[in-house]
Parts: sequence; structure tokens; C-alpha cells
Amino acid sequence: MNLYKKINVDLKQAMKKSEKHKVGVLRMLLSSLKYQKIEKKGDLDKEDILQVLRKEEKKRLEAIEAFKKVGAQERVEQETKELAMIREYLPEMMREEEIREKVEETVRSLNAISIKDFGKVMGQVMADLKGKADGSMVASLVKESLEKDK
Repeated sequence: MNLYKKINVDLKQAMKKSEKHKVGVLRMLLSSLKYQKIEKKGDLDKEDILQVLRKEEKKRLEAIEAFKKVGAQERVEQETKELAMIREYLPEMMREEEIREKVEETVRSLNAISIKDFGKVMGQVMADLKGKADGSMVASLVKESLEKDK
């Protein structure tokens, strides 16, 4: 079953169980997916769906940080619950150690020797780990690796 259908099925189950908060989050996800479908002017493939889900995940992470800064604990909890629901549909992210190994392997294979090679290494690693690793973590590990090799 594809991800879009799974979200629809889960929405129907949540509606039957009167899980209002879950219904709201799933409707929001479906709405975002429909907007993406309109923007793309065609059906969404798995990568498109994952991209939308990652975007929604990022929104929640940013909101959590913002609410923590102003001390709105109730909103932090709400956003955290939404984040958990969104992450149910995302593939498991790689651990930092696994990403570090991939970065080191890529640096060696591309014979990258300085920070000037950052873009080349970053592009290759992100292409290889598409959807499995956070871009900011990859960027910091690539930078760390290239600076270490000086």
C-alpha cells in the first residue's frame, strides 16, 4: 500500500475512533499532499510524498523550538505529538555513525582534500542518502571531515 493510501486509511480509522487530534493531523497531511499534487500537475511518487512529510516534520521541529523559547509548554507538547504522528509515515533516519561512515567513504572516493570540495561531496552524499539523513547533520559531518583532512 502506498503512503498516500495508508494516510487515507488511517484517517478513516481515526474518524471511526473519534480521535480528533489525529484526524486533524492526518487531514493536514492530506491537504499538503493535495497542494503538492496540484503544484506538480500530476500524481505524486514516493519521493514527492516523503518530501512533503519531511517539510511538515521540519515545520513541527521549528515550532517546538519557538514555543520552547517563549515557554509555551502546552504548545510544545501538542507539536511534539503531531511530530510523532508525522514520523510514523517517514522511513527511519540513519544514525550519525552510519552517516559519518558514508561521508568518509565519499570523501575518499571523490579524492576530496579541502573545504573547496564541500559541494561535490555534499551533493554525492545527499544523493546516496536521499530521505534517510538530515541535511544539516550531513553538512556538518562533511565540513568536519574536510577540515580534518587539512
